[in-house]
Amino acid sequence: MNSPRLSARGGRIGAVLASLLAVTLAGCGHSDSSSDDDPIVVAPSMISANGTQWVNEDGEQVFLKGVNIGNWLLQEFWMMGQSTELVDDQCTLESILTDRFGAAEKERLQELFRDNWITDRDWDLIASFGFNVVRLPFIYSLIEDDDNPYTLRDDAWQYIDTALAEAEERGLYVILDLHGVVGSQWDQHTTGCAGQNEYWSNSDFQDRTTWLWEQIAERYKDEPVVAGYSLVNEPWGTTAANLALVMGDLYDAVRAIDPNHTIILPGHNSGISAYGVPADQGMTNVAFEMHFYPGFFGWGEVGLDVHNLWLNCLTPNSVCGWNDILTARDTAFLVGEFQPWYGLGEQSGPVARATFDAYADVGWASTAWSYKVVTNSGGEGNGTWGLVTNKGNSFNERIVASNTWDCAGWNSAFADACASSDVQFTVESSGTFYLAIKSGSFSSHSVTFDEVSLRRDSDDQEMLTGGSFGSADGWTVFSVSGSQTIDFNNTLNNPTGAVGGALRISGGSANGGVYQAVDLVEGESYTLSG
Repeated sequence: MNSPRLSARGGRIGAVLASLLAVTLAGCGHSDSSSDDDPIVVAPSMISANGTQWVNEDGEQVFLKGVNIGNWLLQEFWMMGQSTELVDDQCTLESILTDRFGAAEKERLQELFRDNWITDRDWDLIASFGFNVVRLPFIYSLIEDDDNPYTLRDDAWQYIDTALAEAEERGLYVILDLHGVVGSQWDQHTTGCAGQNEYWSNSDFQDRTTWLWEQIAERYKDEPVVAGYSLVNEPWGTTAANLALVMGDLYDAVRAIDPNHTIILPGHNSGISAYGVPADQGMTNVAFEMHFYPGFFGWGEVGLDVHNLWLNCLTPNSVCGWNDILTARDTAFLVGEFQPWYGLGEQSGPVARATFDAYADVGWASTAWSYKVVTNSGGEGNGTWGLVTNKGNSFNERIVASNTWDCAGWNSAFADACASSDVQFTVESSGTFYLAIKSGSFSSHSVTFDEVSLRRDSDDQEMLTGGSFGSADGWTVFSVSGSQTIDFNNTLNNPTGAVGGALRISGGSANGGVYQAVDLVEGESYTLSG
């Protein structure tokens, strides 16, 4: 890819790329004498929106830079490498768990997940990045008993209280984000209940949401660690005009109880113009929220170019353009979600830093999406959607492959493709590996395997079970696509002539095979044969 054109006036991306040493995200709006090794934790002071600025109790401007803690209190299954074909949202998952195990066990399993997705170590990592705020997405049913509307759950405040305590201990603010309302605010899985979008047409659902925010405001109205109330996440299932009307009523209900905290009005996917000027509507201490995703969802391609245009004001739809909009409304701003590092490789860190700094330059609060993402392959690759992800353990890596295309004697008829094949390798790190025997084609080819062996060279110990086949002992069948026939005891096509059956995988236009797990030790050499 060609390098983007950086602006002659010192583009932010160019400046950061030229100084890779400045990679720590500034966590506050002023400097102090603390070192990175001995940070000073400052207890949060109640902050509010004063015109376009976020300010503390002393009227000093505060620069909020942080991250979303997604997939914790409202699950999004892509964020942990799970298929969304059968279970696409949290409501479906909870329904399935209840049907299978009962309501009590469903609750226990949900609690088990939540207690382990975010732990003390995660809070420490968030603080170590230099952030000073987290946006906390949650679903309405975390607080309200869905079976008894207008009733708090017995554990309604357990996780929000925990989050506030953990954040305060580390000098972090928390933005409370109602990510999924009862009835859903549009039809996507990010609401927790896909395919609904009933909030806007159901007055009872709107009343329940108002009641919910009243409970939140009553509990946290004097809590300084709360930076603000993000009323409804991505409310894109209605018109901009109706959004402004409904949010105006919700603002009135919250403000009647809580005069202290900033109320964050959600923008429409078309913008914020329908709100007009908040002060003209009698609103005080408010901010707008939008989600900016350069490179995603139809907004250009992933790469430096799209970020350069956006951050360096080289297009009307830019940071400068939006700053003009906010200045005209004399209203503070939260970029509640953005993704500045995915797919950018070594440039991920500098572009992320440039983005946070660009938003701070115009006084915006910003929380990237998202803190943690788990993938099936592990590792950061070229940049995942999470600042933190699971390690690319060796069991997810292909360390050795023996396939018919590389075997001496192969020909177009697949005759005698591999009479025998020995491959030796050394394990770089201990772990669980998966040895897979796979066949795939776009036409009807069948492959037979026998006497498959994986031996540790130091003591000639066999690591596999059932490598001589005759039965499925030790093996698990998998299918990638199409339909295959797996025969573990095929006696007609035994390539070795050995007594007993062989593994035969057959089927047209299909991909699949068998696998089994083996535990291998760092530094040991092994020989794969078959």
